[in-house]
Order: sequence, then C-alpha cells, then structure tokens
Amino acid sequence: MKILSIVGFGGQGKTTLAKAVYGHLKPRFECQAFVPVGQNPDIKKVFGDILIALDEQTYTRPKLLGLDENQLMGKLNEFVKEKRCLIVIDDIWDKKTWKLVRCALQESNCGSRLVITTRIYEVAAYADEAYKIQPLSHDNSEKLLYARIDDGEGKYFDSLSAETCERILKKCGGVPLAIKGAFLAEELPEEVGLLTQLVCLRAGHWDYSWIDELPEEVGLLTQLVCLRADDYAIRVPAGFIGKLTSLQELRISCRGKDAIIMQFVEELGLLKELRVLKITRICRSESIESALLESLGHLHNIQELQIGNYSLSKYRVSEAGSLSYCRHLRLLHLDRLVFSALPAWINSSLAPNLSYLDVQVVVVKDQDMETLAKLPELSCLILHLTGTKLVSVKLLAEGVGYFRKLRFLKILGSLIRFDVRGSECNSSRVPSNNTIMPGLESLEFGVHVRSLKDEKLQLGFDKMLGFQNLGTSSLQRVKAEVNCGGASTWDVEEAEAALEHAAAVHPKHPTLLTNRVESQYMISRYQEV
Repeated sequence: MKILSIVGFGGQGKTTLAKAVYGHLKPRFECQAFVPVGQNPDIKKVFGDILIALDEQTYTRPKLLGLDENQLMGKLNEFVKEKRCLIVIDDIWDKKTWKLVRCALQESNCGSRLVITTRIYEVAAYADEAYKIQPLSHDNSEKLLYARIDDGEGKYFDSLSAETCERILKKCGGVPLAIKGAFLAEELPEEVGLLTQLVCLRAGHWDYSWIDELPEEVGLLTQLVCLRADDYAIRVPAGFIGKLTSLQELRISCRGKDAIIMQFVEELGLLKELRVLKITRICRSESIESALLESLGHLHNIQELQIGNYSLSKYRVSEAGSLSYCRHLRLLHLDRLVFSALPAWINSSLAPNLSYLDVQVVVVKDQDMETLAKLPELSCLILHLTGTKLVSVKLLAEGVGYFRKLRFLKILGSLIRFDVRGSECNSSRVPSNNTIMPGLESLEFGVHVRSLKDEKLQLGFDKMLGFQNLGTSSLQRVKAEVNCGGASTWDVEEAEAALEHAAAVHPKHPTLLTNRVESQYMISRYQEV
C-alpha cells in the first residue's frame, strides 16, 4: 500500500487538503474510509471506525465490540489484501499510534492508497512521499481575510481600516484557520460587531500584549461557535453572553462587578449548544456559585467542563442535583468547589462517558468509591479529600471490573485503603484474579505519618501503605508525598520503608518517588529522647 503524508503545524489546513484529495480520488477506489484520530486515541475504536467505513454491511459496532486490538488488526489486514481501498487517517499525534496503523494496513497488492495527516515530522517520514504544507502567501492570506469579512457585496470590508486588517494578517502568519476562524488583535475595535459571520473569536494574550475587555459589540456575533478569552482576566460587558446561542466552545477568565458576573453566570444556561466550557475567576461568592450550578444544569450537550478559581477561598456545595443530565460529559474539573459528598449524578447511568474527573469531596464512603469504580470510561481520577485520616473502602461485589479503564489515580488529603471482598488490597489473601484497576499506570497519594500513627489500628505501615494488588500488570510509577509534621523520625523512616517494600514486591516493580514535606516539624530522635 502506497503511503502519502501531509505534515505541518496546527491550523495550516492539513485536514482541509486531505478532505479535498479524498473527495477527488474516492470514485477511483472500491472502498473508502476517512477516520480522525487525534490525541490519546482509543486504537481499538480507530480500527473499528476504519472497518465500518470500508464495509458497513459486514462490520457493525456490536459485531466488533468483543474483538481485541490484534483481532481488529487481523481483519483490517485481510480486508485490504483483497480490495482496492482509499484510506485517510487524519491527525496522528504519536509514533506508537502510527506504527500500529501501518502494521494493520501494510499488506495490499490491489493498488490501495493511505493518506495520513500529522504535525509530527518523525511520523511523516515513514511515508513513501511526504508533503510539507506551507503557510499562505501574503496575497492569498489577504484574499481569504477579505472573503471572511465581506458579506458578498463588499459592504463590510470598508468598515475596517487597512491598518486593522494588516495587523490581523501579520498575527495570523499565513495560517488559514487563524484567518478564517479568529479575529486576532491586540485590541478589539467596536467594528468587530460588523463581522456577523465570524465563527471563532480568540481574544487575549498575543505577542506579549492582551486586551483588557470585550466590547459589548461581541454580543452581535450570533454565528459565533467558539470564543476563547482565557489567557488573562478580561472584563465582560453586561448581557452579552446570552445572545451567543450558537456557541459550542467557551473558554473565558472573567472579571467585573459582581452584578455583571452574576448576569453572565445566569445567562450561561441559555447556551444549549455548548460542548466545551472552561471558566476561571468566576466563583467569588456562594450566591454566584449557586447560580452557576443552576445554569450548568441546563447544558445538556456539555462534554468538557472546567470551573477554576484563582482565589484561596473554597465554597462548600451541599449537593449538585441541578447537574442531573450529563450523558455526554467526558471531562469534569471543578476547582475550589467542595462537595459534602460525591454528587449523585456522577454514576455509570447518568455519566457513562466520563473519562477525566477532578473533584473535591469532604467525605468519601464505600458506596461512593464503588460508584466511581463502575464508571465504564474513567481513565483519570483526581480526588481531593478533606482531612488526613485513613479511609478504608470495601469493594464487595464479585465479578465486577473495578476501575477497568483507570490509568491515572491521584488522591490528596485522606489516604484510601482498598479492601476488596473483605481482604485488604495489599494482603496476600486477595485472590489473584481480582480485577481492581487492571490498567493503572500512575498512582499518586499523600501519607500523613502522624495521622496514620494516631489511628491506632491493628495495622502496621506495611498494610496501610501497600499497593501490591493495584495495576498488577501495568503500574509504572508511584509518587508519595510524605508529610512529616508532628511525626517522629523513626515513624517517617518506617513509613518510607513500607513504601519501598510495596514497590519491590509489586509484580511490575514500579518506579517509586517519595517527597518529604513539613520536615521542619518532624520530631527528631533527640526530641524523642
């Protein structure tokens, strides 16, 4: 199979060119497939998507569901041996993914063609031919910009000065996506409201300068799909966000009077098409936080939700029942919002696609951890727990794949000890077929030595700090922050020795990184005496 690569950095038009090539050549081939990959792909899904696109009659999602990676690769190999195929794999980000794709499609004697797009030159080099995409010339950039501004009759171009247009062209640097989708400028003139067909606006830090506020004319851009203004805190005008009902992506760092911020938060609920929402500097009072949660409950298409706050204040949330519909949610990161317990809507039924979760909870119970363990797509879990005491969590159901896709686990605050089917996870009595965290690669947690010692449980550090049965075939890295405050030198060293032992006896012998904090408050041997 002959391979052509299209290489260049983001926004240069690699995908657009690949689509044009695909559309032009597809009538000449028996079977065709155009499959996007992106960062951190599920390679099984990629192979499945290719097979379904090539022959949707033979291959369906239910039929492929039970096949592993090697079986899918085998089916692809067999298919391309007998058919003349045109396959486009768009946006490959790493060599590992590319090697697997190439291996699955390498055997073909029927004149098939494979086109890939990538921003990684090492990936592009593996192709038979590589085309390095070039920035647009100044003349072509100018034509593209004018076409975006012009409404078809040349009416809008006259409203923008030549100086403003030249500044836009200079900052876009010949990148088509920047010219087509964004108005990049050190300041946004009032004329921005005339760009009524604009679909993407980025306002913020650019070449060591940034805009201070959004003009109220931004509210006239009703076709806007993407608004990014999160490089620096930006003043927002009153009542503008509720008009942008076509928005699918909003990233913004807000500042302004509380009344304006409150109006902004309340109008967020009108953005029914929103898929991605990232807001910082927003929760400055409990009333604003409450209104924000209420608005979020109306965003039924939300896929990525990040709420940050640069202040040191934390706002206690008793319940987030308003976020009851989140079936499309894949990423959830809530900073400075502390839930009294795990929100009821975070479960496998209401959030089946949740893969990244970063949340702060006062108390975590057995049932909460079992609920998290059953989330089918969860791959990254970061838990901020209040307190420093040991929390023992029992997972009693048999035959359940606990945390089956989890790759990264970080627990801050309380230390969690998993007790599987009544046996501690670090005990040799745990059945060898237990399925807790089978794919875990990275584990991070804190150890408050004095608190663990004060528990006075009939457990030594070796049992409290064991992790031998987590990620038994996958664990690569363990990082433990050892808090020495109020603990004796002997106890700290004993805890560190227990961690080293746990890493040594783990089947994968993961790399162990320990870091002491508050060591200045550790009780020395002299003080003990």
